This record gives sequence, structure tokens and C-alpha cells, in this order.
Amino acid sequence: MSTLAKLREESRSTAFITPIGSSVDAGWPIPDFRAWTATRQRLDRSPLVEWNEMPEKRIQLRTQRKVWRVQQIQASKRGWSIMNRNIQTRIVLALICWFSWMSVAKKCRADLYTAAAASLEWKVDSADEVYLAEIVEDADAKHGLRFQPLEALMSNRELNIFPHATVHQCRLGGCLDSRSQFAVAGSRWLIFVRGEGEQIRVSNAISLTHPTADWTYAAISGFGKGDERVLTKSEEIIDRVKQRIAVDRPLPMDCDPDLTDHLYGKRLSEIPLGAWMGGKLLHVDIMRWDDPNEFGFDHDTLVSPLLVPIDVPQGEASGQRSVADVHETELIFLNGSSSEFFRHGQPEQNKSSLIGTWQCELLDRVLTITFHHRLTCLYSMEIKDQADSDYLASNGGTVFGAGTWTVDGGFLNLRKNRRVEGRWHRGRSWMRHGEDDLPRGRIVSKSDTEFQLADGTKFVRHNEPVTAYGHPHEHPWYLISEGWGLHRVSPTVEITFTMAGQPEPKPLNDLVLMWRQRGSPPIQGPPRPERPRTVRTLLGDQGFEPRITVLRAGDTFEIEATGSRPIIDHNINLAWFNNSQRGFDPSLEPPLIYQETVARGEPGLMHIECNIHDDEHGYVAVTEHGNIAVTNNEGYARLTDWPIGRQRLVLTHPDYHFRDAEVWADGEKLEKKGAALFLEIRDANIELRITGVKRNE
Repeated sequence: MSTLAKLREESRSTAFITPIGSSVDAGWPIPDFRAWTATRQRLDRSPLVEWNEMPEKRIQLRTQRKVWRVQQIQASKRGWSIMNRNIQTRIVLALICWFSWMSVAKKCRADLYTAAAASLEWKVDSADEVYLAEIVEDADAKHGLRFQPLEALMSNRELNIFPHATVHQCRLGGCLDSRSQFAVAGSRWLIFVRGEGEQIRVSNAISLTHPTADWTYAAISGFGKGDERVLTKSEEIIDRVKQRIAVDRPLPMDCDPDLTDHLYGKRLSEIPLGAWMGGKLLHVDIMRWDDPNEFGFDHDTLVSPLLVPIDVPQGEASGQRSVADVHETELIFLNGSSSEFFRHGQPEQNKSSLIGTWQCELLDRVLTITFHHRLTCLYSMEIKDQADSDYLASNGGTVFGAGTWTVDGGFLNLRKNRRVEGRWHRGRSWMRHGEDDLPRGRIVSKSDTEFQLADGTKFVRHNEPVTAYGHPHEHPWYLISEGWGLHRVSPTVEITFTMAGQPEPKPLNDLVLMWRQRGSPPIQGPPRPERPRTVRTLLGDQGFEPRITVLRAGDTFEIEATGSRPIIDHNINLAWFNNSQRGFDPSLEPPLIYQETVARGEPGLMHIECNIHDDEHGYVAVTEHGNIAVTNNEGYARLTDWPIGRQRLVLTHPDYHFRDAEVWADGEKLEKKGAALFLEIRDANIELRITGVKRNE
């Protein structure tokens, strides 16, 4: 038999293999496709195959392949039918389990809640001041109650200057509300305070009168076992606090207590990495709040984990998680050696000259970044004036974040890990951010005051470190997520001006000071209460009174005719930019001639005029935030409840412009661009002097 005939015979006798335990008649024939493929390859390689026989052979091979495909499809259908039966069985079982779970009594599903808490040792170590206080009645207080300090256990502050205002900006303020079970005159508390000056804030508290009512205000020791960690006697709690104060154990290097608080206040996936190397979590499994408390309420809660200082041993706890366990190496984006230093190295071993705070100017923003010893960093990005950045503008012009830094072979690598951003359904909180827009590159020059990267980015030494409390965000303790200490003040501003031909300064009335969100830091503390008002302006023979009317979105603006001119002769023209043009209504009862509810803020002063009388002119200013003031005839303006800090303002006047003017605050020249300026708002009166004012043409 020729070689070609042998190959043809092998092709015709392509075998089928049958799975073990089955038969061809059972519908499971599986062609030996490997044998068929080998035969085809041998045919194609054979030099004896004649060209005129190739079409016949190819037809045979295609037919063989079609047969194999049909048989394979049949086998797949049979297997899919069996698999479908398995899926149906699983669905039925899942439905049975679900209905069974729904039918379980409520009490059988209790004790499923867990909560984290801060230990007594952490509350003491992370505080700068500790007070013994008592709730007393006060008719002038917000809820008719206030905290009266009795003794300073750790403080250099006099009791008469206790920071009462900060109490209402944290969870502790809710305890004074009449709806709270803790709002009981005569109950005693331990109050823990951090910071000083404008940044002073209540950081934690312990209820001595109701020590087991809620784990938030409980005295839970890092030492002990199970429920034994919960201290219930006020004398014992005070003694333990005094003992911990006497230990005088400072927080570790680079520890930011406000960031460390997030260890027990947020999910681990949202913990901000950076400068919080001062605490760890113990798995303590405290069942105390599974029983009724002093008020007869059962929380059905298992308290675990417990935040303790890093020096507290594991002891009787079932386990512990430190900062090294919370973030894995691949999550912090560090190489092997850097990761080991981050986890286990001694911070004081890092002698890098980059440690400290630096500032650089990027394309549309200014970056301020603080490098810490343990290769973590905190940074803030502030939008440049007149720059266009939708992302920064949507976050109030400033973004705050945390991350890591390394220098390897002269190459600076910055990586962010978390960033504070606003959410549509919540306040500003930490979120994982994948976009990397921090500069990185090889360091080409370096000195004590500046260093430069290969792409030309220059970092200059900065004095003010970046800290967490300087950027409002959700915090485990604060009732108002954006509340940090004294957040609003009401200073009085005295304004005088000079212009060409007028060397002596004189008061400037009808000057509008309007706060701008863009270029200002995020507003700290709660927003102004939205209380819609009805604001009425009088139109007399001398024009509008007041000349400039200030409104907030939601207010109703009315104009009343009070002069000797006939009411029917008035035709008010107010060309709104963002609001409805309708204001005149024939059904208005005289002497009311105009009424309109404003829904949005306006970009500047809106001109009011009468189309009949040329001498009737006025102005309206509308904001959505309420941070606006107008000077009186003596040149004074009250900035009522304005946000503290370096704020961006715009000066507007009906008769003058300030494009080329210079502004001085208490003798210091202010940064100014056009009519906008940057003014430090603080709890003190301000004297503004404006030179080079020009009259509008």
C-alpha cells in the first residue's frame, strides 16, 4: 500500500474515546481530536501528496471536523442539562435558608452588633488637658445646661476660661440636649481637651455618674480581661486617670492623635495612612453592653476592638493589630526595605534632611507637604488664584491628604493613600484616591532651605506643618463633622480710604465685603442655620433705604413705597442674574410694590432702579453662605459669625473701584488681586486702610 493510501486509511479510522464509566450509546462519544489533528499535519507535510488530490482530502478533513463539532455540542448540552439541575437545587436550598432566617425570633438574632471604643489610657495620653466637670443649669446656655469645670487634673488653664464653645461642636454637646439621657444636672464628667488657641477642641469624655450607660463615655482600661476592663466607680476612675497622668508618657514620634482616632472610628479600608503611629487595637470582646445599662436599655453590643497606646501590652486580649498589621505592603506602595522601616524601624533613625514641611507651586495649585520620620506624609493642595481646577474648586479650593514618601538613589517618590473629599450623601471624609498627581522625580539640587527636581519643580522650606485638625473632616468624636474648636468669630472691621486729592483718610460707608468660597479654606464648623427671612426695603423721596440690601438665598425681598410720590408711578426694574425676573405682582397690597423670593446667590451687586424716576437707585447683594457685611456711615462693619482663618474677600462699592488700590490690615499690607484680597479673620477687631481708591467712571 502506498504512503498516500496509508494516510487516507488512518484518516478514515479516526477513533473515538469514551469516558470511564460511560458508553457511546449513552450519548457521551468524544472524538479523539488529537489523532485527527496529527493525521492532518502528516498529510500536509508529506511530499507524496499530489496536488490534484488535495481538494478531496480537504473535503474529507472538513467533514470529519464537522462531525466532531456536532458530537461535542451534544455532549455539552447533556452536561449543561445536568448542571442546570444542580443550580436549581442550590436556588431552592438558598430560598429555604433565607425564609428560615427571616422566621427566626428577633431575640435570637440579637448580639450581632459590634463597636469599637477608646481606652482610658488613650484618652489621657492623647489629651493636653483633663478637667473634672459637672453639668449645671444655665438659662443663657444653648440647652439650658452647661458644663461647669470643678478641677483641672492636667492643665495650665484657669477654670474661668474653660473652652465652653468647643463642647457644642462634639458628641459631648449632645449630652446637654433635653432629649439625651445624659442631660441631668448634677452629673459629673471627665473632659479631655486637645490643642490651644483657635485649635482647642474637646477630644473625649468619661461619664462618672453613668459610667456604663454608653461605651463612648465609658472608662475602659487597656489592662485586664473581658468585662473586668470596664471601671464603674467614679473614685476608681479618677484615681486611674491621675495615675496615667503621673506616668507622663508622651505620644510616639510622628503620632497625630486626630488621625489615630480613626483606628477605632472608621472601617479599616478608609483609615488615613500618615502620622498616626501612636495606637493599636486590642481584641477585647467586652460583653458589658449586652446587658441593660443604668437607664434600663440593652445595646446588644459587643465592644471590640479597643484603641490603646502603643506601649500597652496585649495582656489578656485575644489578639492585637498595630499599624503594621492594618496596611499591607502592597497597599502602602513601599518597596521591601522601606516597608520594613515603616513597620518596625525606629523613627529617630531616619536622619533625612527632607523631614519637615515644604511648599511648591504646580501648574494650577500650591502644594504644602510635611514629611515625617516613618516615611509618611500629610499634604494640602490649594488652588491658585484665577486658576481653573474643577476638582479643587468642588472641594472648597483646598484638598487634604495623606500618603508615603521615599528617596531611593536620589529619586523622590511621593504616593498618596487617602484623601479628604466630600460625598453627596455625607460630609467630608477620608476616601481612597487612585489618581496620583503629586510630583516625583530625581533631586538635582538640595540645600537646607530648598530642593529641586529634574523637571524644575522647586520645594521651599515652610514653617507651618500640615496637621489633621487644620482641615475639617469626619472624625469619630465630633458631632459636627467639620467642627474643630472655635470655628466662627464676629469681629468688627473699621474701614477708611484715601484717593487722589484726598490725602486724609476718612470712613468709607456702603462698602460691601463679600466672602468667596474659591480661594478660602473649607468652612470649619456647622453651616449657618437656614432661617428664611422677609427683608423689606423702603422707597422714599430720597431713594432706597437702606441703599444696599443684604439677602441670603431663601429670603423674600420686598419693596415698600413710603414717599409722597404716587405708588402707581413706580415701576421697579431689578435685573436678576441667577434668580427669577418676576417681582411685580398686581395683587400686592399697597404700599407693597415688589416681592420676590430669591433662590440663589448673585455674583455681585444687583442694581435696582425705577423706570419712571431717574433719582431712585438701590442695590441688592445675595449670597448662599451669609458671609457678607456692609459698612455703615462711620465706616464700621460687623462680620457676624464669619469663618476663621485666611479668607478670600471681594470688595464692592456702588461708587468706587479698587482694582489699583492697596489694602492694609492693622498696618500690614495684604495680598490683593483686582478687587479680591486675603484677610486673616480672627477673634479680634480689624482696622482696614485702603489707598489709591478711584471713582467709577
